[in-house]
Amino acid sequence: SAIATYRAQSAELHRQREREVDTDRAAERVTFENTFFQLLAHHRQNVAGIDLDGSGPQRVGQDAFRSMVYHFRNNAAMGWKRAWAKTYSKYQNDLGHYFRFLYHFVRYIENSPLEDKYFYVQILRATLSESELVLIAANCSHGAGRPKFKQYVEKYALLLNLSDKSRKDF
Repeated sequence: SAIATYRAQSAELHRQREREVDTDRAAERVTFENTFFQLLAHHRQNVAGIDLDGSGPQRVGQDAFRSMVYHFRNNAAMGWKRAWAKTYSKYQNDLGHYFRFLYHFVRYIENSPLEDKYFYVQILRATLSESELVLIAANCSHGAGRPKFKQYVEKYALLLNLSDKSRKDF
């Protein structure tokens, strides 16, 4: 009878530990997702807040990204690496901040304890415009993103939605 009681108590303790682990995992996911969606909103605010002043009308948000891509492609005759260096130099203040934030956002997902990391990167990837994808590709091919960010871009197929036309540039 004492052995049966011991086995019953042991089984109950095991079930209790499993419930605690499940509760901890659920709390971990909630915490991760809260931060993830705050970062996603902040990323979109960063994009919307980019403004280019120049010798024409002010370009803001996605229009600014299109202008940066135009500048990059317009200098392609000098070679993609030099065109990127010139583009990055001209827009360094905006692009540097954009790439640093995006890198740390993807790194946050990578370093999370969750198993379905790819799912969260898919959500992020769905928010990226063609112009953003072109600039990410250029940064990973010719710029400062090569040593660190490129591994995440490749691992999570961040450029999956890059058009065939733009892929030819890289």
